[in-house]
Amino acid sequence: MMQSDLEKLRSIGVQKIYEKTHISRGFIQKILNREFGEFSFVQLNGFLSILEREYALNLQDLRDEAKASHDDDAVGLQKQRAIERVEQSRQKSRNRLLFILSGVLIFAGVAYLYALSQKEHQIVQVEVFQEERPLAWESDLVTKEDLSDDAIEDEALQEVQKQEEAQKQEEAQEQEEVQKQEEVQKQEEAPISVEATAKPKIVLIEPKEKLWLEIVDLSSGKKSQKLLEERLELDGEGEYLLHFGHSNFNISYGEQRDELASEYSVRFMYKDGNLEKIDASHYKDLASRLP
Repeated sequence: MMQSDLEKLRSIGVQKIYEKTHISRGFIQKILNREFGEFSFVQLNGFLSILEREYALNLQDLRDEAKASHDDDAVGLQKQRAIERVEQSRQKSRNRLLFILSGVLIFAGVAYLYALSQKEHQIVQVEVFQEERPLAWESDLVTKEDLSDDAIEDEALQEVQKQEEAQKQEEAQEQEEVQKQEEVQKQEEAPISVEATAKPKIVLIEPKEKLWLEIVDLSSGKKSQKLLEERLELDGEGEYLLHFGHSNFNISYGEQRDELASEYSVRFMYKDGNLEKIDASHYKDLASRLP
């Protein structure tokens, strides 16, 4: 049954389906091609419901296939991310070890060459003055060589310690930079409107074309889906999750008015008189906590 209904949609064509349902052409094409990777299951389920209603079809098999695909992709992605994190940690440890060993080898080589040159210089001095003070000078040479070797070893050790401190400072700077980037990202994802001094009496949604909308009441957990052709008013005292099929609409609450113009879906949380844009994972997490 699903295959024949899917063929009916393909025979109708992407353009005609778009004109009747106002689902974006890109999403329609991916549904017809059975490509579910860019959809959340909630979004795809809403689109399939619209198609079933508008064309009197049964697309349950397609819905089941999409759900199975999303479950498999989620498990595979989690495994891949875990492997990547382990590999990055191992690579960073190997790089740090190689850096320290390289420093030690370089300074050991410098120390060896320096000690060798000092020995040659002191041997020449002994040969020049050997006839004058052979025994005393030989004893003094041995003492200077011992002191020189100890000083070089101490210098090499201090240099290695300096490199370790420099490495720690670099890691601290990297961590600080990551924290700054996270702060910037949080600021970018902040609510799109300023906090109102009082809760608006209504939330007004004005679609510029046919608009699919899912509404989740945060106080009762009630979920509903609508296909808007005219303006819709919601109680401004309420708290909602709002999922729009595209972004070509205006939304007003109190003195705040936001005008959007895009074919991509968008999600909001309306709470305490504020409208906050959220991503798909946050939306799903909030919806899953409701009774």
